[in-house]
Amino acid sequence: MVKPFEELRQKMPLEARKKADEIAKRMLRRMALRDLRQTQQVSQEKLAKKLSLKQANISRLENQTDMYVSTLENYIQAIGGKLDMVAKFPEGDIHLHFYSRKRQAKK
Repeated sequence: MVKPFEELRQKMPLEARKKADEIAKRMLRRMALRDLRQTQQVSQEKLAKKLSLKQANISRLENQTDMYVSTLENYIQAIGGKLDMVAKFPEGDIHLHFYSRKRQAKK
């Protein structure tokens, strides 16, 4: 008989649950684009349609090591998010803002 995960989780000792929660949070802070898309339950096909691309282009995009900020921003928005870039300095964090032509044209 299959048991719901939450039922099994409740049987775990409190310390084990805390440790599992911390591991999960750490994993969510560092995630590949493919994994991020999957957490939002968006298929490559659906994302390709939103971005007017072919599914193969989405696969290529998710595996490339370098891309334009605007490409990343479009990808994140298409899966329902908002891109927020932060530069980290010892004195504090600076949130970076990029102004694309699309945004300037809408004003």
